[in-house]
Amino acid sequence: MKVTVAIPVYNAANYIKATLDSLMKQTMNLREFEVICINDCSTDKSKEVIELFKTRMANLVLIDRETNSGGPMVPRNDAIRAARGEYLLFLDNDDFLGEEALERLYNAAQENRSDVIYGKYIGVNGRNVPQSMFKRGNIANADVIRDNLVYSLAPHKMFNVSFLRKHQFLFNPQAVVGEDQLFVMQCYVEAKVITILADYDYYFVVSRGNENLSLKYFPAKKFFYSFHQLIKYIDESNLNHLYKRDLKIAYLNRFFHASRLRRQLLSKKRTREQKRAWLAETKKFIDLHINDEIMQGIQPRFHPIIRIAKKQDLKKLLKLAR
Repeated sequence: MKVTVAIPVYNAANYIKATLDSLMKQTMNLREFEVICINDCSTDKSKEVIELFKTRMANLVLIDRETNSGGPMVPRNDAIRAARGEYLLFLDNDDFLGEEALERLYNAAQENRSDVIYGKYIGVNGRNVPQSMFKRGNIANADVIRDNLVYSLAPHKMFNVSFLRKHQFLFNPQAVVGEDQLFVMQCYVEAKVITILADYDYYFVVSRGNENLSLKYFPAKKFFYSFHQLIKYIDESNLNHLYKRDLKIAYLNRFFHASRLRRQLLSKKRTREQKRAWLAETKKFIDLHINDEIMQGIQPRFHPIIRIAKKQDLKKLLKLAR
C-alpha cells in the first residue's frame, strides 16, 4: 500500500461528498491507496454518507468512534496507528485534493526519500493559505528557516509512516489550540528531508465561515499549552545552538504575527479580568522563552506588546486596544 489518506469526520454530511469525490478521481490506482474516515460521533448523517461511498470505494475504511474526542487530534492518532500505507496524508473533511495529488506526492516522496512532503495549497471561498514557501518552485530538501516553513504548520501534508512511528509522533490530546503546529514542528525538527512541490494545485483548503475550531475562545492557559511544548521541543532537540536560536526567532515572529494572541489581548470583547489573565500567561511565555539574545531577533513591531505583557501594564494594554 503506497498511501493512507486520513480524514477526521465530525458533522460533515453537507460537504464530505466533495472530499471523497476528489479521492475517487485520483489518478493513483485505487488499489494503491486507502482512505480512512474516522467518524468522531457525528450527530448528522456523516456516517451514512461514508457508508454510501463505501459501496463504490473498495479502499474506503470507516473507523466509528464510540466517544467524541472533542477535536481532530485523537481521530488523527487513530489513523496513524491504523495506517497501512508507506505515507500518510491528513485531509480535512471539508477540503479536497487535485486529481493528480496523491500520485505526484508519492512519486516525489519516493524520489527524494522524503520524511515530510506537501504541495501547493489553494484557498477556496476566500480562505487564506501560505504561499511564500512555493515561490522558489519545487524544493527537493527544504530548510525550515530559509524556506519559511514556520508559516506552514497545518497538518495537511504527507508524512512517512515509518518516520512517524520511529519517533512515536502523535497529536497531543491536551493541545486544544495549536495542536497541528506542535505536531508539524516536531516532524520538521526530526525530518532529514522535507520536500515542497509547487508545480500543481495539490490541496484545496475550504473556508466554512465560523465553523473552524481555531476561531473559538479558549482560556489563556489552554491557548499557550501547545506553544510552550513546541518551544520546549526545539530547546531539547539535537539541533545545534545557532540553528535552535534562529528557529525559535523565526517561529516566535510567526507566533506574534499569525497567532490569535494579539487579537485576544486587544479584543474589545474580552473583559478586564480576561485581559489580565491573558497578560499574566503571556508574561509567563515571554519569561520562559524570550531571553535577551532571542529578543534581538524579534521584529520591532512586536516589542510594544511584549513590553506591556512583561510589565503587566493593563492600562497601556487597554489604551492600545482603543
